[in-house]
Amino acid sequence: MEATWTGHADLPVPAITNRTGCHTAAVRCPGSGAHRGGQAFIDQFPPQTGAVNSEVSMEHICLSSEEQEQAPEPLQERRVDGEFHQVGRLRRGEAHFTLFNTHYIEVHSQGLGQKSRTYQFDLTFLDPRPRRLRRISWPSAASGTLLLGMAIWLGLVQPIQQSAGVLALLLAGSAISTGLFFLRSHDRIVFYSRHGRIPLISLLNRNPDSAQLKAFVHDLRQRVKRGRAGWSDKTQFLSAELKEHRRLRDEGGLTSSEYEAVKRRVLRSHT
Repeated sequence: MEATWTGHADLPVPAITNRTGCHTAAVRCPGSGAHRGGQAFIDQFPPQTGAVNSEVSMEHICLSSEEQEQAPEPLQERRVDGEFHQVGRLRRGEAHFTLFNTHYIEVHSQGLGQKSRTYQFDLTFLDPRPRRLRRISWPSAASGTLLLGMAIWLGLVQPIQQSAGVLALLLAGSAISTGLFFLRSHDRIVFYSRHGRIPLISLLNRNPDSAQLKAFVHDLRQRVKRGRAGWSDKTQFLSAELKEHRRLRDEGGLTSSEYEAVKRRVLRSHT
């Protein structure tokens, strides 16, 4: 396995501007109920009791139609801060991660027999609490062990000359099952987008080793927190997160169905 990881622990945090656009951020609509533009208005807050003014302020996330949406702004010129590389068991896949401009990441991954994927994402909208996804292919392990046991038993009860053909088949089956066990089993650390809940960064656990992985994950989480620190308004944050997911979709990092699921999750988070 090979790995490279270089990073800077303390980087200046640039001032974060109000990044709203294709999905306009929080708008305050008067109590008259004028709904201006857009295909959806949700999560209307109830009026506060005891208010003297008859006009009631409401907060919405206003989703403009696809025709009215502005194109996502391109990412600025890159300044690379660090890199991390992972290669899977039996070289069945690899991934390269490039951290740049303090809180951005570029992911390049390719699985065995799959097309490569490359996309960029603003770490501001990443959940800093990853999930560990572990899968063990017990059927492959069981069949491999069973076939190996049968081969050993056959070799003990019969002369090898008489059972050479069957013995070879059992050993071959055991080897194939063992290979399938390694191919189908995985242990990953997965980061999701904060409210869209789309898996964006998938890391092989203890690859290339625990120390290097831990250092990269720690640096990643610190960059997420730095990016998030510039946001105080939740509604504006949700609107900007939708815009970032749309840019990711336009770059091929998300399918249209995944993006629609992101929309629903983000809007539900507004309540």
